[in-house]
Amino acid sequence: MLRLELQLLKALPLSDLPGRIEAFKECAYWLRHVHADGELFDRLGGMLRDLSDWGLAVLTCETEVLTSYKERLATLEKTLANRCVALEESEWLRAQCLSEQVCVSGEIANLSSDIQTTEDEIRALQARVAHLKSEHSSREEAVRLCSQSLEHLEPEVVSASGLVDAIIRDIIELEEWKDKALHGAAKLGDKIKEAFDCL
Repeated sequence: MLRLELQLLKALPLSDLPGRIEAFKECAYWLRHVHADGELFDRLGGMLRDLSDWGLAVLTCETEVLTSYKERLATLEKTLANRCVALEESEWLRAQCLSEQVCVSGEIANLSSDIQTTEDEIRALQARVAHLKSEHSSREEAVRLCSQSLEHLEPEVVSASGLVDAIIRDIIELEEWKDKALHGAAKLGDKIKEAFDCL
């Protein structure tokens, strides 16, 4: 009977062990009164006390482990929740950054196009400026050549002006001579007419 009880104790879970040990002690106590070998029951009693103490220690340790486990689990769950919140915030920020990156990429593409257009306009303006400078230089050279020609022509113009004045004076004198000659011819005609009248 005692062997069977010991086998049952061995199969019990730790949580049921203290109560079963107490029942076993009570059974051993009554058997001690009817059995002649008291030393065996003394040894059995000591073993049962040790077994009870060990079971209590194991239960205490198990309780402490479970308590520590629950506290640690709660801490880890809280940390996990915080990490999840942080991860969600990070994902939201990442989505925001990606959206902003797409917008900025579009703006960069537009700016690149504007820069290319502006550079093309600058090159066209530079070419226009170079052409205008060349035209300006050509005009300045033409003005310089005209100035030189005017300097060379100035004496000729003065000389031509003098010749023109002289010719004009000659024309005036010729007109006066013509008038006198015509007047004299008219008088001569009158005299010739008078002469014919006298005949």
